Amino acid sequence: SSYYNGSFKAMKTTKPEKSLTREFSINYDLSKNISFQTVAYEGRVEDVLNRSNSSGGYNETIDITQEGLENSFTFKDKSQSQRLTLSNTLSKSREGNGRPQLRRPEKQFAAKYTKKFLTSYIGPLSLNYDYRHVGKAEDWVGYYREDVDSTDIMNLSLSKEAFGLKFSLNITNITDEKYQRPYGYAQEGRRIGLLFRSKFR
Repeated sequence: SSYYNGSFKAMKTTKPEKSLTREFSINYDLSKNISFQTVAYEGRVEDVLNRSNSSGGYNETIDITQEGLENSFTFKDKSQSQRLTLSNTLSKSREGNGRPQLRRPEKQFAAKYTKKFLTSYIGPLSLNYDYRHVGKAEDWVGYYREDVDSTDIMNLSLSKEAFGLKFSLNITNITDEKYQRPYGYAQEGRRIGLLFRSKFR
């Protein structure tokens, strides 16, 4: 286990984690083109290794309780050429003392859209777009626990298969959002890449 200022000390006693989760899910087709899925869960994890704020440098073991609800709607057109999935996760994760578990956002939302279409100049293309919102969560900011900012990240990809190759233009973090996850670790800004793939038999 590690201590925040860079020194390392072994745990005097370390117990294996034990967990129990109860889950209930429903999948339902509202029509041929619309489906719905929901998953509710609750669980408990015991003897979780957690960073301690003690000056001795040893981490601590804590117990955690978790509960949440995940929902998703999927829409497809009749030709199966495009699909839209909307999803959300509402969750709560608490340490034994009632405080929020570190780095566990309680709200997340996402949208994924895919479409296959035919162009008059270069033929068939595939488009993939995804958006994800991750809500605020507690983290260590220096020596204190504080809420860190939420993020809204969008990615886009255009791809085409030709001559036995798959070509794709990928743009990640379209809006060039500056963010850290976890706190103190800066993530990449906007990135544009061209990818070629080939299958060998």
